Amino acid sequence: MPDIPQESLDRYRALSRALARAYGRGTHATRRRFGLASAELHVLAALGAAEGGRLTIGALTTALGLDKGAVSRAVESLAARKLVSRSQDKEDGRAQAAAILAKGRQALAKADHAADAEAAELLAALDAPRRRALLDGMETLAELLTGDPPPS
Repeated sequence: MPDIPQESLDRYRALSRALARAYGRGTHATRRRFGLASAELHVLAALGAAEGGRLTIGALTTALGLDKGAVSRAVESLAARKLVSRSQDKEDGRAQAAAILAKGRQALAKADHAADAEAAELLAALDAPRRRALLDGMETLAELLTGDPPPS
């Protein structure tokens, strides 16, 4: 184990727990406000960003870093509410694909607007240098946790 002061480890772990609790509260609030579980919202966002609004379940699984069962359940739930359609993939008849529907785009737009408003409120509490420091720190943490380059 690298030689990191215990105080730093304790602070990191305490902050991680606080963030996880806050994330959990946000997830529950999203479900109450929009009737969408976190995985469902992530599926809608991925489909909304995809070319043609359509991806295979496998591509969704890879893009979201979730297991196939969780993605399939989310797609089934969204399809039951007519937010997405589910069908066989045109290129690979063995694969299932999902496509975002107009009602799904509307739900995603509402959720995105609410998320933007929440982020603006949080970021407005910081002056420009602290806001930059927060966003830089979040970018570094995301890169460390995922191993991926920061999103643009």
